[in-house]
Amino acid sequence: MVNNSMKKSAYRKIYEAHYGPIPKDDCGRSYEIHHINGNHNDNCIENLKLVTIEEHYAIHKAQGDYVSAFKIAQRMALSPEELSDLASKSVTLTNQKRVKEGTHPFLDKEAAKQRNLKRIADGTHNLTTDANPVYALIKANQHHFQTNNPSTKKINDGSHHFLTDHPNKRQITCPHCNKTGGAVNMRRYHYDKCKVAKILPVV
Repeated sequence: MVNNSMKKSAYRKIYEAHYGPIPKDDCGRSYEIHHINGNHNDNCIENLKLVTIEEHYAIHKAQGDYVSAFKIAQRMALSPEELSDLASKSVTLTNQKRVKEGTHPFLDKEAAKQRNLKRIADGTHNLTTDANPVYALIKANQHHFQTNNPSTKKINDGSHHFLTDHPNKRQITCPHCNKTGGAVNMRRYHYDKCKVAKILPVV
């Protein structure tokens, strides 16, 4: 079995065999070898091009190859914001490719559902751990729905209309049986529908 690192460096050795040692830039970083046709298994010398790391990054980004651009960007030590943007595009591109090839795990919805249920059950799902910022905020009672949500504040101080003006909170009395209760249930089971009214006519 061929070692991956050996396979990756083979094209550099091929280039050096034809043109000599690969130079370094002013920052001491080695120049990179770009596969012109995009096939990394095609190491014929005509397919190998010497570029700076910045050029290599720009080529792959312009081609929309965000997976390769992200790997190069990591070597360039770009800002966290730039790396995050590339990582997001890289994941999207990878997922689209897997869906097209039929290898994405979400294509088997039942299997994905069972995996997620298992992760929820054993507490390792990202939605149920502190890795999820929203979950962490809820646990700490700091989520804006718990703090800055106007409805929450009204409920806490007893002024929410569901606590005051809600139909089922108003108490009314049936004229037939004199029973008192919430307006919704009273109108549903009393007044014209009251059992007493069916037996005793209103005087």
